[in-house]
Amino acid sequence: MKNLKDLGIAYKPADGKKRFGGSLTPLGNLQNCEITVLDFETEIKTREGEGRYVVQYEPDGAKTKFITNSEEMKSILCDFMPDIFML
Repeated sequence: MKNLKDLGIAYKPADGKKRFGGSLTPLGNLQNCEITVLDFETEIKTREGEGRYVVQYEPDGAKTKFITNSEEMKSILCDFMPDIFML
């Protein structure tokens, strides 16, 4: 029996946004922590408002995510990270 992944079948959200698995970490828990950013998605709407970014990261080998509306962090992700993800 084959699974859907072997057949090349994957869910594609109608809005085109990426979906990241893993638990959601409060951003305050990451102060003074070193993380590895794996990917991010822009312009996410949450109950706190629109225009947020969701960032998938790896603190210690386990993928997780956080949501930010920090203009500084959003700028860094948009200005520097796309070059890394395009490799």
